[in-house]
Amino acid sequence: MTYKNTILKITKLCMAHKINLLLIAYIYEVKKIIIYDDDRDLLEVCSIILAARNFEVINKDNCNAIIDDIEEHRPDVILMDNWIPDIGGVKAIQLIKGSSAHQDIPVILFTANNNIKELAAEAGADYSLQKPFDISELEQMVINAVSAN
Repeated sequence: MTYKNTILKITKLCMAHKINLLLIAYIYEVKKIIIYDDDRDLLEVCSIILAARNFEVINKDNCNAIIDDIEEHRPDVILMDNWIPDIGGVKAIQLIKGSSAHQDIPVILFTANNNIKELAAEAGADYSLQKPFDISELEQMVINAVSAN
């Protein structure tokens, strides 16, 4: 079933049962995520996984314009690698969380470092995800982050 057919079917069901279409639209609203990682293969894999879950995915391989990126794309969640070039994940998250305009955006720190919990706490990240991770772990954490916001 195509996306268009799915929307038409939902619309017909809503009208038949007098369900508010605005509520349905809100529930199925496409959420945006920015992924910051310098590993292009990992960016591609994460993009495919999250796009399949109806996320609009923006990939960045550096964070030298992080505040501009956030203001341009207005993400619902950010996935940040600890070893992202330029200032690194911890400092990048501190920039986000230090901005009153962006501090409420959920940020997931992901890294292969063993001290991920300490790094996440230092950065002010809302969530942390240890690399390597299971696909279901990634999906569930992103969904939880979006739902909590």
